[in-house]
Amino acid sequence: VTPGWVWTYNNKNTYAAETTFKSGLVGVGMIVPFSKALGIRVDGRVMSTSAEKVRDDGRKWTGGGIGAGGTLTGYWNIFRGVNLQAGGKLQWLNGGDVGWYSKAGYFASLGYSYKF
Repeated sequence: VTPGWVWTYNNKNTYAAETTFKSGLVGVGMIVPFSKALGIRVDGRVMSTSAEKVRDDGRKWTGGGIGAGGTLTGYWNIFRGVNLQAGGKLQWLNGGDVGWYSKAGYFASLGYSYKF
C-alpha cells in the first residue's frame, strides 16, 4: 500500500493477483565419493515452464520459457549408519511475459541408514 497511489483499473491503492507456474523437467546428476565416509551429490535440471497470472479484475496474462535448477549436497557417513547431509538448492522458473520466479535455500539432515 502506497499512500496517495491509486491503481487506474480499480481506483484502489491495492490490487490482488495470482500467478501459477507449471514446469516439466529433464535432469542429470551424479554422486562423487571421496572416500567410504565422504562425498558429494550434484544434480541439475532444465525446465520448460508455462505461467499464468490472473488479476482481481479477471485480466489474464500467459507466458512461458526455459528455466533451470540445481542441488549440491555433501554427505558424511559418521559411524555405522549414522550420516549427515548438508547442501543448497536453487530453482529459477521463467514465465516469459508473466515474469520469473526464483527460490534458493539450504538444508541439513542427520539420519540413520539401515541396510536390509
